[in-house]
Amino acid sequence: MDDSMRRRQEALMAYNILDTPPEDSFRELVTLAALTCRTPVSCISLIDWDGRRLWIKATQGLTESASVSFDDITPATMFCAQCVRGGDITDGGTFEAPLIIDNAFEHPLYADNPLVQQRSIGFYCGAPITAPNGIPIGTICVADSKPRTLTSDQIQTLTLLARQVMDHLEHRRQNFMLINAVAERETFRHRLREILDDMLPSHVIDSLRHGVKPPPDYFDPVTVFFSDVVGFTDICASIPPTAVMQILDTLYSHFDRLVAKYNLFKVETIGDAFVCCAGIPHEQPDHTLRIAKFAVEAMEAATKVPIDPEDPSKGCISIRVGFHTGPIVASVVGTTQPRYCLFGETVNTAMAMETSSHAMRINMSREAALALLDQCPEARIEERDVKSVDRQLEMFFLEPESVMDQDIMPIPPSPRCPTPTDAETLTCPSAFELWQSGLPWATAVGDEK
Repeated sequence: MDDSMRRRQEALMAYNILDTPPEDSFRELVTLAALTCRTPVSCISLIDWDGRRLWIKATQGLTESASVSFDDITPATMFCAQCVRGGDITDGGTFEAPLIIDNAFEHPLYADNPLVQQRSIGFYCGAPITAPNGIPIGTICVADSKPRTLTSDQIQTLTLLARQVMDHLEHRRQNFMLINAVAERETFRHRLREILDDMLPSHVIDSLRHGVKPPPDYFDPVTVFFSDVVGFTDICASIPPTAVMQILDTLYSHFDRLVAKYNLFKVETIGDAFVCCAGIPHEQPDHTLRIAKFAVEAMEAATKVPIDPEDPSKGCISIRVGFHTGPIVASVVGTTQPRYCLFGETVNTAMAMETSSHAMRINMSREAALALLDQCPEARIEERDVKSVDRQLEMFFLEPESVMDQDIMPIPPSPRCPTPTDAETLTCPSAFELWQSGLPWATAVGDEK
């Protein structure tokens, strides 16, 4: 294939027209061509140089969507191929120049054409279909089995019809591009909504879309989970920052998959601290069991994350885990990059359970232990002899394997998102006071004491 053929092929392929079904808009143009020129045959043909064929998009008097191979008729004796070449200014042709063969039987170039030898074509007139860049890609032509001539008006009309064919191809291409652009936009919007759904509850997203800041939500009971990496400060001092980022990315990617598995709500990550919650925005009667099973698998995932991939002797990371069950208030914080944050004593207590835990142990409060035993009677817990340092709270260790055989419950169909109405509704008054005052909200780390 020479350079001119390659340019014509590239111009043709831009329209994605080859081997497409018949279309009325093109069929009407060939009908108009046949009526204008008073010929029994007319067609719109495109030259597929890669496929070594002439492909017919629309026809009057021939088989629909027929094609002619270069093996059957060589381009040198093929009327439409020579019409395209003659109209290609990059190949020495004349822009939009029609090819007119009044008597093919006596023409020295086309007398060897099989269709001429079969007495099927004695007359041919074609106008090149020229792309906006000046490169022809096909023809609209008329033919007859007998020699004949056309008037100048008929030839001019055929040239105008060739322009109409190109206009249809351009509109078709632009419409195809528009459809693709819309599909890509919808795909992007769907992906964006998925990302937002991972960050904010759906009712919050809907409110923000309408420019309305949603009121605070009250949830009772829920279970809040905290974890951190044991010896994180020492780890940061022993490896490059990029390696630290890789550790956390690997660890949190494992956690994110578990969050999806147990349908939890991921609150945030702050350095090596990971916070998630069960029971929001959907009511989950087995919220504590979900967190317990999540905690077990989170610890197992941590054991597969090396401290330094370049130095296996440093081993894998260890995490501390703690959780607590109780009521929380949740609300959107800020207007730029808004965050859905948790407030209340439950958050503080969950954090205290984590800080009072041991490496690779799951620590919980009395409230969480009672809730877990209610949701999973087979759970085995160990009461600790010590209490949390700052609050003197009773604490319990969980035996991990004791909860893994208990199945979680199906997810309810719709989220709960009630709004607090009075002080009696709330068991965390400091959170309610914050909601009532309208003061700026803090991050999801509980209320200051």
